[in-house]
Amino acid sequence: MELMCSRPTHLRVGVTQMLAARDERVRRQQIWLDRYKGSLISFCINMPGEIKDNAEAHQLQAAGIIAVEKEIKARGWVITAHSSWRFITGPEAFWSVQIPARALKEAMITLEQQHPLGRLFDLDVSGADGRSLSRREFGLPPRQCLLCDDLAAVCGRSRRHSPEALLAHIRHTLYSYSSAQEQHHVCTV
Repeated sequence: MELMCSRPTHLRVGVTQMLAARDERVRRQQIWLDRYKGSLISFCINMPGEIKDNAEAHQLQAAGIIAVEKEIKARGWVITAHSSWRFITGPEAFWSVQIPARALKEAMITLEQQHPLGRLFDLDVSGADGRSLSRREFGLPPRQCLLCDDLAAVCGRSRRHSPEALLAHIRHTLYSYSSAQEQHHVCTV
């Protein structure tokens, strides 16, 4: 059972808790696929370190939800169902959309690549049949590290960068994004 959070808890979580959260997410995904019979977006945050439920994660979740819904609506697609959660293992959200999974995955890849915070979003897409689509199926390489040109998986496995350095980068990215949003808001008011 996962602990739901309305405010950041800043609790440390271990590998066992993260694996249990992944298993629970897979269970929820199957329930959604059975219930809504559409393609499914599963949204998480790429948050380094042992603290997954922090203010930055909550800000990223809020921005991600807005970005995903804007992308879906811009394409004229209809959201059948949406829900979001904040767990000690990090924020999550689901959307069910009645369009082919391939088109939905292409849209989410575009979002991850073009949104200023997109690199911090983890947007997985499963078809109504439950099969998850990968970047590789679209001829795209695995994701790059946030801090260097190597693959994110390589840096993550080797722990090349400290969680503090990664979190500092995330904070800087969030600050830059928030400043740009505020500037845009001031200019359009």
